[in-house]
Amino acid sequence: MSFNSIKSFLQLKNKKNVNLICYSLLSFLGIMLLISIFLSLNYQKTYSGIKVNDLDVGNKSKSELNVILEENFTENKKNTFLTINAKDTVKKIDFEELEVKYDIDKISNKIFSIGHSGNIFINIFNIFNTGLFGSDIKFEISYNEKVLNKILDEISKEVAIPVKEAYIEELNKEVYLVAGENGSNINPKKALTRISKILNEGTNSSIKLKIEKTKPKKINLDNFHKLLNITSKNATIDIINRRDYKIISEVNGKKIDKKTLKKYITKLNTTKSEKIKLPVKLELPDITEANIKKNLFKDKLSNFETIYPAYSQEKIDRAQNIKLATSKINNIIIEPGGIFSFNETVGKRTIDQGYKSATAFMNGEMVQSIGGGICQVSTTLHNAILLADLVFTERKNHTFKVGYVEPGMDAAVSYGSLDYKFKNTSNWPIKIIGKTTPKNQLIFEILGTNEKPDKVVSYASQIVNYISPSIKYTDDPSLKEGEIKIIKNGFSGMVVDTYKKITINGVVTENKLLYGSYYNAYDSKALRGTKK
Repeated sequence: MSFNSIKSFLQLKNKKNVNLICYSLLSFLGIMLLISIFLSLNYQKTYSGIKVNDLDVGNKSKSELNVILEENFTENKKNTFLTINAKDTVKKIDFEELEVKYDIDKISNKIFSIGHSGNIFINIFNIFNTGLFGSDIKFEISYNEKVLNKILDEISKEVAIPVKEAYIEELNKEVYLVAGENGSNINPKKALTRISKILNEGTNSSIKLKIEKTKPKKINLDNFHKLLNITSKNATIDIINRRDYKIISEVNGKKIDKKTLKKYITKLNTTKSEKIKLPVKLELPDITEANIKKNLFKDKLSNFETIYPAYSQEKIDRAQNIKLATSKINNIIIEPGGIFSFNETVGKRTIDQGYKSATAFMNGEMVQSIGGGICQVSTTLHNAILLADLVFTERKNHTFKVGYVEPGMDAAVSYGSLDYKFKNTSNWPIKIIGKTTPKNQLIFEILGTNEKPDKVVSYASQIVNYISPSIKYTDDPSLKEGEIKIIKNGFSGMVVDTYKKITINGVVTENKLLYGSYYNAYDSKALRGTKK
């Protein structure tokens, strides 16, 4: 065998040995890799490289993992705070106040699913990927959004500078268009999003909320033109519950051309002036709030009083009825053109309402009736109304004349049948003041605004005819025949005309018959003897 042949044989043998060694090594490595993969896939702990909110949780059993998560998050939230800064306001809120909750089971299952779920290829990829590059899982916590929104609302109120919209200003009978001003505040929606991300970190943290500028709305030409083109309105009085009132302010009339207004709006925007005077024509109302305050109830239009007796129990009860009815009328306010009703105001006269039994006229007789004496109240009020030169719309005289006013000056009332009404014919509201005194005086005053202070109103009654009473006899066998015994004296009736006279500056401008009154005679009552 030649040398070259031996050399070739040796080279071929060495090459086969090298290949054999390589194949053996690769087989060994493959077997080791398969063993490693098998062991990894059956690993009953978390894999290396896994973190939760930067907390290393690799190589932990399920129970160990849950303990670590509880200790570091659920238990730790008692001492975990979120600090919110906005401008000069600082709010430090603990996680318990926000009712922060960590779903330990959910995050634990998520961690354990890495390398333990899915098919073999996905698991192998996740195991090697986590080992090489790591995996940081973030908690998705829950919290009470209402509580956080309430806190953000409080912060907003503290730091907010309200935006000022452009407006119309009236000053010394001149009209200005005033430019709006920027405001500023936090953006609650953006703040909520940022805070939610921070809360997921689960650690003490702080956030600085940005204060955003709020611009006023663009001046609307049509809206401002409407505001500057209005009809003037007088100040008015709103009567509330008949005893109180509020004054509704006047409205100044304004007028400006739309093209002119547009020009001035443009000028305000381009020059960046704070305000600009507008060429508005003003129409001032006739009656202003100041005018009403100055004149409302400033004058006593009239005053009238009567006397009521209280020397017996029956008279004391009658006085009680008078006082009660008067109190229900006191401080009543009647607007111009308004109608006052005595029965509507005083109401039904009952024992439950506090009324007593006293003498009253009924069916041609004097009897005891609940609320007796009330007619003295309506009569006294009637005279005050006449002297204030207001117009009664319903009035009826008594069946018989009364003793507390002149004939023809009374006004009878009976709930459900007779009412006394009058109308406020003045241009201003009136107030009725009703009162009684320890001296048994019943007084009514009418307060209002006297537009004719030189006017004097007076009334006079003229008896046209008398009506003689008759005697009603009752036979009495205890008296001798022909003997007469008077048991109740009667009195005359009469026909009366009432006249109204108005004098202005000493000159009589009106003298007329106002109304007539007819009073029945009250018959005497007597016993007539029939004993033989």
